[in-house]
Amino acid sequence: MIVVVTILAVTSAVQFVMLYRLRRAMSNFDRVNVRVSRLVESISLLCETTEAGFGVMSDQLTRRVPARRARTRRGEPVPAVMLAGPADIRKAADDGSLRS
Repeated sequence: MIVVVTILAVTSAVQFVMLYRLRRAMSNFDRVNVRVSRLVESISLLCETTEAGFGVMSDQLTRRVPARRARTRRGEPVPAVMLAGPADIRKAADDGSLRS
């Protein structure tokens, strides 16, 4: 009878230790889960901000001056190089037509 009680006591103690360690591990998991969710939110915000910034830069690079505003104060036409977009300027530079 004493042997059975001793075995039950040891088994209960082992189960208690295992439950205690499992509880500690789960609390660590919760902290890690909170940190990972904050990291995901931060990366999402960074991606959205970067995408918006690249969109604005793309709009600025592809924007062209409208034809009705393409005259100087004296009414003279603006040189074609001032109306050209970045791609047109690069192409003209490669062709050598921008050289004086």
